Amino acid sequence: MMVSDRALSFIIQGPVLRKREGSSFSTADCIDSIRARFPASEIVVSTWDTSDVSGLACDTVVCSRDPGATSCVVSGARSYNVNRQIISTSAGLKASTRLYAAKMRGDLLVTGRGFLDRFQCDQPRHPQMRIFCSRILAVSYYARDPRIFPLLFHPSDIFQFGAREDMLKLWDLPLAPEPETARWLETRPRPVPDYRPNELHRYTPEQYIWISCLARHGIDVQLDYPYQLSAGDLERSELSLANNFLFAEPRRLGIRLPERLRVIDPFSVYGYSDWLLLQRRCCGNGLTLMDRVHQGLRRTIRRILSSTYHSARKGVGLLRARLGEERIPTIMGKSS
Repeated sequence: MMVSDRALSFIIQGPVLRKREGSSFSTADCIDSIRARFPASEIVVSTWDTSDVSGLACDTVVCSRDPGATSCVVSGARSYNVNRQIISTSAGLKASTRLYAAKMRGDLLVTGRGFLDRFQCDQPRHPQMRIFCSRILAVSYYARDPRIFPLLFHPSDIFQFGAREDMLKLWDLPLAPEPETARWLETRPRPVPDYRPNELHRYTPEQYIWISCLARHGIDVQLDYPYQLSAGDLERSELSLANNFLFAEPRRLGIRLPERLRVIDPFSVYGYSDWLLLQRRCCGNGLTLMDRVHQGLRRTIRRILSSTYHSARKGVGLLRARLGEERIPTIMGKSS
């Protein structure tokens, strides 16, 4: 089924970004990129009541009260923004009037119509853990493969597209209780092994959103920390993602990310080829022998490359600490 431009709403959620020296894309750039390729589509900007929305060439502006954010680290400056995402996205979706909706940040650009082509992909689905009427399409960046990087129930939330009804199922959620969620590990034993000793939150924002959505549909998932793994939860995580999402790279979807969002381990996420293999195993007729060989080789190579990537980032961080930030170029983003 083809989706016409007139049946599509774009929800630009979050703060209104203005063009500054050295910055990537502004909210106005995002709107212009949509208008150039989807002139008949609806554009909704969902932001805060303190934002300057003057000059934005959108159809609708929704201004909500900013719930604020809570620090989620032992030291340093890092805030847990999941409630901001939930409020701005759900308010924008509720204000939209078309049958289909794309949710995106204001620092993205739409460069093509590839996400509509991928949305037509009609792959089999499993009757269990089937939340949406049709799959929601999401960008591969931050859609973590727990067999490479230990994060379960972790779809990407940067760009998503689907039926408006399904998008509301995903985003019309109860807010995370704060400061309990952001500072969960402050009063509880640290996990062993402790992959991120500076972090305190119980879930990543992506995990909180998806686990809360599952809970609303009678599927109980409880994690005590983001990197908690068990064989049973691994299988449920994979089925839930394969059955309800389709992941593909930004270039396939016609989406351009700002440079700072592209600084991620690209080997630990589900690319489109990885999603196809996951879908066949979880929702289709299973993997053929060649599929299994292909998947095994891809995972082995991805694990090696992912390990190399993180070792290199750690090395860059040590060099910065020893020699000073100004003497080490930012080649892999901020070290963790």
